[in-house]
Amino acid sequence: MIGSIKSSLKLRFIETGLAVFISFESLAAYPKDVEMSNQNTLCFGRFLIDFPAGGKIKEIGQQSQFMFGDIHSDNFQGEIIDFTRRMDQREIKLRELTGKDDRVLIRTISPNQSTRIFVTKENVFGHVDFGFEAYKLDKNKLFSLIHINFEEKIFYDKVLIRLSTDLLPNLRTRHLDEIPSEPGFCIKDGFIADDGSKYQFEEARLQFNFKELPDVWVAVYSQTVPKAGDDTLLQRMDKHPDTVLEKLYIKTFRRQKHEVNGFKGEELLELLPTDQGIKQHYFHWEAAGAVKSIFVPLLNLEFESAVLPLKGPRPRPSLTDEQAIKLYDSIVNSIRLRPTSAPAKTGASDLPKKPLGELALTGRICPQTGWWQSGDEYVLPAKRRQYFKEGEMLPTVEWHGKPNVWQKLTGERPSQTMTTVWKLVEYAEAQRAAIEAEKPPAAPAAEDAGPVKEG
Repeated sequence: MIGSIKSSLKLRFIETGLAVFISFESLAAYPKDVEMSNQNTLCFGRFLIDFPAGGKIKEIGQQSQFMFGDIHSDNFQGEIIDFTRRMDQREIKLRELTGKDDRVLIRTISPNQSTRIFVTKENVFGHVDFGFEAYKLDKNKLFSLIHINFEEKIFYDKVLIRLSTDLLPNLRTRHLDEIPSEPGFCIKDGFIADDGSKYQFEEARLQFNFKELPDVWVAVYSQTVPKAGDDTLLQRMDKHPDTVLEKLYIKTFRRQKHEVNGFKGEELLELLPTDQGIKQHYFHWEAAGAVKSIFVPLLNLEFESAVLPLKGPRPRPSLTDEQAIKLYDSIVNSIRLRPTSAPAKTGASDLPKKPLGELALTGRICPQTGWWQSGDEYVLPAKRRQYFKEGEMLPTVEWHGKPNVWQKLTGERPSQTMTTVWKLVEYAEAQRAAIEAEKPPAAPAAEDAGPVKEG
C-alpha cells in the first residue's frame, strides 16, 4: 500500500533537474503564520518572485541556460593581465591535443581584453562536430560557456555570430538582490541585456527554503516552449489517476485553474502520506506557456513540506494546512514579468515617435501611446484592439479555438494565452492635435488668393 502511494507521489513531480538552489542561513524570528508584509524580491530569468524577508541567502548552486545552454560563473581573483595569462595557458593546453581522443583547437578569437573564444572540432564517426569554449571576465566574476555538437554551417552562420555579437558583449555581473531596469535575462551572478526580439532557448531555476521552516522548500523555474503538444499539469495528472485506496490517504485541497498576473495556469494542492507515517504538503502550479515565446514561457512552482533531510528522520510539517496554503499563495501569486524602463524621452513634444503601422511583440515596452491591434484572428474581438500608454508592457492575448465534440457537450470553449504582434493603428487625441499643429498652413482658396497678375 505504501509503495503504491509513493508511486502516486512520484507521478506528481516533474523531473526538473534543478540547477538552482538557494537556502537561508539565518532568518528573523518568524511567527508560524508566515506573512509577506516585508518582501524580498529575486530575479530569475525575465521574472520576479517575492519571498518572506529577513533571511540571509546562502548560495549553494545556481544555473540558468540561455541561447546555447548553461552559463557558469566563478569568483576570479586578479586583474586583466591574470585573465590573459590564464587564457593563454588554456590555449596552449588545447593546442597540445591531437584530436585522437579529444577536441582540437582550430581558432582563437579575442574580441577584447576581457573576452576569449576558442573554436574547437572533433571527428565523430566521419562527421566533424564543431563547438566552442567562451570566457568573459567582468569585475570579479569569470563567466564560461562550453558547448559542442554543432554542424559547421550552423556554427559559423548562426552560433558564432550570436555568441560574439549578442551574448558575450551584453553579459555582465549582477549581485543576487539587484533587480535590473533594462530588458534582459537574470542568471547566476550576472545579467544578459536582451530585448527578446530574437527567439532563443531560455531556462531559469530557483529553489529556496527557510531557517525557521527547515522542512519547507520552494522551487520555481521558467523555460521557453520549443514545440506544441505537451499536456498541461492537470492533463498529466488525469492520465495517472489515484486508485481507490490512494484516495483514502490523499487529501486534495485544490485542483483547479489558477491565473497568476496574466499567466493562465493550473494547480494541484494535496496532503500526501509518506512511508514514515508523516503527512506532507505538496502544492504544484504550472502555466503551460506559448510556443517559442520569450515572454510567455512555461512557468512552474512546487511547494513541499516535511522534506526528508540529508541526515536523520523525516520531520513533521512545521505549518498547518491553512498556513501552508497561505504561504504558497503569497509566493506563487508574486510571480510576474520583470518590468523594464520605458524608452528614453527625447523631448516634451506630443508629436508621435512611431508611425502608424509600427509593430511590437508581446512583452516589449510600448513605444508609442495610442490604439494597438492584434492581427490574430482567433483573439476575442473585445480584446483585439486596445489602448496602451508609452512605457507599458504589451500583454498576451486570449485565443479561443473551435470546441471539439466533448467541449461542445460540456459547454467548454478551448482557450489559451498566447503571444501576439501588436500593430499601432491610431494615435491618442493629444498626438493627433500635435500633428495638426505641425502641418504647414493650407494654401489660400482661389477667391482669397488676391489679384492675379497678368503678364
